[in-house]
Amino acid sequence: MRQVGDCSSAMTTSDPERIKVSFVIPAYNAADTIGTAIQSVLLPKKEIPCGWQLEVIVVDDGSVDSGAITHCRWDAVRVLRHLENRGKCAAINTGIGASTGDVVIILDADDEMVDEWPAEFVHVLREWPPEVQVCYGLCRNDRGDLTATYPGYSGLLTADDFINERYAGEYLPCFRGEYIRQRGYVDLGLLKRPCLVVSYLTLVGEGSFWISSKVLRKYHDRRPGSITSNFADMRKAEDMVRCYEVLLAGFGDLYESRAPMVYQQKLLRQAVYLSLARRRGAWRSWLRGADLLCPLDTVGALLVLMLGRRFCLLAVQAAKRMGLIRPYG
Repeated sequence: MRQVGDCSSAMTTSDPERIKVSFVIPAYNAADTIGTAIQSVLLPKKEIPCGWQLEVIVVDDGSVDSGAITHCRWDAVRVLRHLENRGKCAAINTGIGASTGDVVIILDADDEMVDEWPAEFVHVLREWPPEVQVCYGLCRNDRGDLTATYPGYSGLLTADDFINERYAGEYLPCFRGEYIRQRGYVDLGLLKRPCLVVSYLTLVGEGSFWISSKVLRKYHDRRPGSITSNFADMRKAEDMVRCYEVLLAGFGDLYESRAPMVYQQKLLRQAVYLSLARRRGAWRSWLRGADLLCPLDTVGALLVLMLGRRFCLLAVQAAKRMGLIRPYG
């Protein structure tokens, strides 16, 4: 743990100048990027408030390059290790369980905090309502683009907003420490792609989230091996099949009643992943999801089922360039 400054009075979660912040960084084969991620937390270009304490917990999730991570030369960093690869959600939960901060922030090992993150996070803490347990901080990608549908929005994200995919995007998740230590993420045992939506749906059902328009994270979405790269890989598709099974079993009725168009889209995406994973049931899922509510999704999923993986990759890339589908969220 690293204490910043020499301030003797007690910290309090209601004072943004006096707070303990825990960063949990799940890491799998991340020796090339983990140092940069840690440095972005501990050595930002903007000054860290003297009353802050920073705690960085790296969870090595059974990496092949675990030696490089385990022997990380940072006194401020705790490295915990899974003996075998258990998946991102399991690594996050290990880190959350070991954390002691008033706030817990989840940072990917191949991403970074922005240079001015301490000053920006002070603003986040001031606007984040004390009764709200989860806050989403804004990100920007390698091209400098903001990764949210409505990047200027600061305010509540309700359960109804979430299931209707309003304010969708890529965010930095921040939690009140005691709250997330009692709950953790829903771990489905997936190794290639986590099913974070199930965790966030579970949490937003307990109370609204807060969205901040302050940019906190640099999101590197084009690095080889990132979750968003090569999304049509068969092993990643298999994980997404399991994700959609759990999502629709647990929340399908909620989607169908309160977000019917999104429900149809979920069924069509399930059909696509079933096809990419070469699993049975793709056509059945497509028939259930095909609807005039979402004509582009219906036709696109049909073509993927007919033409296969290569078409899927090309079609998604083209659709993102033309703005027909969201690049994030």
